[in-house]
Amino acid sequence: MPERIQDIADDAALSARSERATGTVVTHAPNTGKYAYRSKATVAFTVGGKQYINVVEGAGALPDRLPLGTAVDVLYLPNDPSVSRAATSDAETSRITAPELAGLWLLSVLLVLATFFVYRPRAVR
Repeated sequence: MPERIQDIADDAALSARSERATGTVVTHAPNTGKYAYRSKATVAFTVGGKQYINVVEGAGALPDRLPLGTAVDVLYLPNDPSVSRAATSDAETSRITAPELAGLWLLSVLLVLATFFVYRPRAVR
């Protein structure tokens, strides 16, 4: 399954049947750009004695807003804790970008139009 489609399926599964753990901010990726939405923080959490990580992005992931050692709630799938989402304010683990969403919308419109033109009623001669 393509990566983005899998990400959407994972997000839906997390919304439907996730469990909660407490994670801790362990690292910050250097933000080499001037935009806050590119900030990244890594949250580590433990389930069943095994450690997992979740990367949080956005303005809420800036070091002054989400300092190292901060406790963060993490939602995860009980059968696969590697599928997770950190619950933080002003930050997101959303995996689909606005241009990708616009592309999916455009593709949907084109498919509807193509279907209409292929199956449109034709005048009988």
